[in-house]
Amino acid sequence: MGATLAVMRTRVKNLLLDDDFFSDAVIDGHINDAYNIHFDLVKEILEDYFMKVELIDVVADANELTLPTDFSQLKTLGFSEDGESYAQLDYVTMDGFEPSSKGSPNRYDLVGENVIVFPVPDSAITDGFKLRYTHEITALAADPDTVEDVFNGTGQTCIEHWAVILAKGMEGLWSPGSTDARGFFSSYNDARQRFLNKLEMRTHQDPEIEAFNDFDGYDI
Repeated sequence: MGATLAVMRTRVKNLLLDDDFFSDAVIDGHINDAYNIHFDLVKEILEDYFMKVELIDVVADANELTLPTDFSQLKTLGFSEDGESYAQLDYVTMDGFEPSSKGSPNRYDLVGENVIVFPVPDSAITDGFKLRYTHEITALAADPDTVEDVFNGTGQTCIEHWAVILAKGMEGLWSPGSTDARGFFSSYNDARQRFLNKLEMRTHQDPEIEAFNDFDGYDI
């Protein structure tokens, strides 16, 4: 399990060497900003680590699918007439749709927080859509909240160090090029490189993640 917000806050305070200057709320904000920055870094290397699949029922005469609350990026959308074998829908813009047509959906577009499919489904199907997407991380809000397991060790160190860099930088507590600033950035860069090396060597063994590589018989 990853480190909790409370543990990371304490470590950031120790690195800042000042328990009183920054409030917990300010430190928590910098930790979350650092968490998001390094989350994007992980996604570039281990995209499948953050992949999810959601099955959605088909509703007759309705062509809008609401995206999951943790949605980040749609990878594929499949349609099935039996809830078992899925065919991938093609992405097109709304300009290519015929609003009045009905049948088995074979195209989709993203509009705001919804997926619009066409033709409009003409019958209800349980688990008729399979949405494959990358998810966003959940902000650390309460003391027991934890970072994703992939950040254990050097990833956690990177988040904590970057939170300190954000805090000191925004408050103007470091002079550009100062010895303290250079030393801290050097420590951060060392940790970041070790974290990158760890990610490059990692092979994710989660069977659900591996299953994403085969979307009902064809590559996606």
